[in-house]
Amino acid sequence: MCLHRYIFLLLFGYPHLAGAQKLIIDSMQKIIALDKKDSVQIVTMNNLAIEYSRTDLMKAKQMLYHSVALASSIPVYTSLSNSYAQLVNLHTDGGQPDSARHYLGLMQTLAADHTASTIEANYNFAAGEFYKKTGEFKKSIPYIRQALKVYSLLNDKVQTAGLTLNLGNAYLAMGLFKDALSYHLQALRLFEALSNKKGQSFCLQSVGNDLLNFNRFTEAIDYIQKGLVLKKELNDKRGMGTGLMALAQAYTYMNAFDTALFYARQALQINEELKVIPEMARGYYRMGEIYAGKLDSKTAIEYYTKARNAFLQMNDSALAANARVQIAALEIAGNRQKKTEQALFSSLHTSVESGDHFTEANTYKTLSAFYAEGNQYDKALAYNEKFHLITDSLAGNSLQVQLKTLERQYSMEKKEKEIALKEKEIALLKKDQLLHNTALQKERAIKASAFLLAALLAVIGFLVVNRYRVIQKAKRMVEIEKLRNDIARDLHDDIGSALSSININSNLALNRSEESELVKSQLEKIKMNSGKIMESMGDIVWAIHPGNDSMENLSARMKEFLTEMLEPLNITYQLREAINLHKAKLPVDKRKEIYLVFKEAINNAAKYSQCSNITVALSGDDKQFELLVEDNGKGFDMAMAKKGNGLRNMQQRAAAMGAGFTIKAGAGNGTHVGLKVPLT
Repeated sequence: MCLHRYIFLLLFGYPHLAGAQKLIIDSMQKIIALDKKDSVQIVTMNNLAIEYSRTDLMKAKQMLYHSVALASSIPVYTSLSNSYAQLVNLHTDGGQPDSARHYLGLMQTLAADHTASTIEANYNFAAGEFYKKTGEFKKSIPYIRQALKVYSLLNDKVQTAGLTLNLGNAYLAMGLFKDALSYHLQALRLFEALSNKKGQSFCLQSVGNDLLNFNRFTEAIDYIQKGLVLKKELNDKRGMGTGLMALAQAYTYMNAFDTALFYARQALQINEELKVIPEMARGYYRMGEIYAGKLDSKTAIEYYTKARNAFLQMNDSALAANARVQIAALEIAGNRQKKTEQALFSSLHTSVESGDHFTEANTYKTLSAFYAEGNQYDKALAYNEKFHLITDSLAGNSLQVQLKTLERQYSMEKKEKEIALKEKEIALLKKDQLLHNTALQKERAIKASAFLLAALLAVIGFLVVNRYRVIQKAKRMVEIEKLRNDIARDLHDDIGSALSSININSNLALNRSEESELVKSQLEKIKMNSGKIMESMGDIVWAIHPGNDSMENLSARMKEFLTEMLEPLNITYQLREAINLHKAKLPVDKRKEIYLVFKEAINNAAKYSQCSNITVALSGDDKQFELLVEDNGKGFDMAMAKKGNGLRNMQQRAAAMGAGFTIKAGAGNGTHVGLKVPLT
């Protein structure tokens, strides 16, 4: 991973143009189609699910189910955690909280075995998002903070920026607008530093939502529209839905209900098409607000009721309570007093328990209006005072000053960047001036260019001649290759055939009983010598033939010799290969010498060591080849061995190749013959 890392729906690291994004999706689909069943396929499936989640939730879920199955079978725990986290998010957005809790439980079990890791951070991130979306804002904050802490330790800048944004969203949902704006501006700076347009688009909208709560409508609309432009550029369909709904909210607050209705209908159409339950619920709620502003209480109550049912489907009791408050407020005008009062107090209790200060303030305001309508002015005054007390704490004058400071800080940082950019432009102008002065030396430069041109022509001539030499050399190589084929064929067909005839005839002569012992002795020598010559001739033909230049053929030849030599003697053997040269070609002289050293070592072990087992090991790379022959025989005296031809032959062959040769032997410890051949 970790080539490959999970990124939540708010945080994408993909290219920022819709066309490029389509190319990325096509590339990911091709990787998955290879079906290699490895970690790369799992990471690709998770990333493709992220893309699908913006346009088709069902496709995203199906992709994640396959990813979970593959990650569990390998297993790849980080990718498995990423898949679980996306499923938690998608089931929450799809109004299936029980399914979301199931996958959240699987994440918790996995995180328990992987503390202080990406897996633990994923769990806390997913839990924070789940509790925030289901209205348990107080409960979500510690999880988001813990995830932010772990990702900061892991130096994951993208996830750190996203969690900062989500922390701001949690505070916004709780009605703590100053804290929300602080974190949203901080997240915007982080995403700008990363050049992450997806993250910037969400931050711009969130800052706009914060400003709406301070009645700074013009500035809010400006931020929201900037975010919407980026979302359209990225073809983020789901993001466009939330952006359009934010514009509808802004115009609702400005009492421009027809404009608000225009944007809300577009947003609701997108969210219903994608079947994103949380966004649908908020869309119904916003439509209720708009129709209430248009004094169409009946339609408003219908939408508020749809919103409440959707919030209950998500297990978001706080927002369901808020919708119930709005229904109750509309029912006041219809004189439905008793049920309304009960509903208001129930909603007040829920908002206080969940820490939703915005809904709490809204409930106090509605209770004040409720009691004023019933001429209970003492209660109306008391709840009106509570309303102003909580709104003053959320959006007082001192708070407005702090917000201005935050925005000023953000503006100063942008100005500093602009100054730095201007300084770069000045530096470029100076460089242009320097180039202009250099142009005055044009005459000298022309002379230098002429000299360089002559040198270049000389180099080109050299390259042409050298290329001709290379071509001629290649032709000679081809001719040598053909000659080797012809020699190998002639040796095998002519001389090999003659030697075979001598060997066969000597065998026939030996079998004739009437021949004298002297003749038989001479025929026996002819038979033995012709056999040795045939064996040597076979080795020479094999070595000369170009088709045997690979390490793979050398290994096969060795294995064939081991079988023929050792099996009749009841000596077991092992041929071990730890080598990456099977497709590489060896020079014919080195290949022949390697094989003859190997044969000499095996012959000596088989004839003299009285061993029961021989091990041959081949190893090396494209720079060096290594051969090791070991037996479990009786060993021998090294001083005596130096007098023999076998050891001397092997040493001479090693020297001819420029190779290192070692031999170790001792009484009762067997014999170890080692050969290291340089290939470069």
